[in-house]
Amino acid sequence: MKLSILEIEWAKNTLKNHKIIFVKIIANTDYSFAAEIKCKNRLFFLKKNHPLFNYEDKLLSYLYQNQTNNLKVYDQNQDLNCFITENSGIQITSNVLEYCTNIADKFIEIQLKSNSIDLGEMGLRNFSTSEMLYLCYKYQINSEHLLKCWNEIEKVIPLSLEHGDFHLGNILLDKNGNITFIDLAEGTITNPLFSLLSFENTLKWKSNLDEEIISKTMDYWIKIYSQKIQLDLNIIEKMYSYSKTIFPFYCIFGLDYLLKTCSSEQFIEKTNLKILKYKELLNN
Repeated sequence: MKLSILEIEWAKNTLKNHKIIFVKIIANTDYSFAAEIKCKNRLFFLKKNHPLFNYEDKLLSYLYQNQTNNLKVYDQNQDLNCFITENSGIQITSNVLEYCTNIADKFIEIQLKSNSIDLGEMGLRNFSTSEMLYLCYKYQINSEHLLKCWNEIEKVIPLSLEHGDFHLGNILLDKNGNITFIDLAEGTITNPLFSLLSFENTLKWKSNLDEEIISKTMDYWIKIYSQKIQLDLNIIEKMYSYSKTIFPFYCIFGLDYLLKTCSSEQFIEKTNLKILKYKELLNN
């Protein structure tokens, strides 16, 4: 996705009183664009999403107003489908284990808070039984076992906000030790345990922690979630097992949605290869 001169000029005009030093592109995908705007005493970020993900600023504003996330939307432009946020810290690149429990506590708080609002009114996607059936038909995936697992989850787990791209790069830490979550453009109303699975994967792939430590971190997350929603730990552990079964399919759901954002042959080919990989995981 390309940012036009209109978005840049709007951002510069909005921040003109802060004495802009430079504007630097930091992300450019087929469905979103982000730029860093360095001012004399403050740091801002400009983001533009594909229209299918135009709810991110509303979601961020809601979480900030309810003191569950520290990322503040400084200003937004609905006509240009872009918004500006203030800097909320740096990525956690070292001492990951030290912050794992804080990350779990903070994101569970966000998920429980999201149960009290109608996320659908904000335009968030909904991963539901009907979506599963459609994608099983489209990609020729056997749905019987997946639906059984999903039905068991729906009976006991309240569907809520799932980040959509939950990894260490989207978790910030400020100088006071506060955790902030960014890049909620792919947020979805679904099984909240999918966020835990995403976090587990990012610890395995992008940290130097050994398997035993990662396992203990996940056990802590499941235990805290069990306490927060007042469900027996054994039930949550069982639901987590079901979630692992469905997770590759949930990844297909996300990738299929991204295919709607771009007509680039290279992007379509790359995305379809990822879908094929997750389909093979389901078949195995």
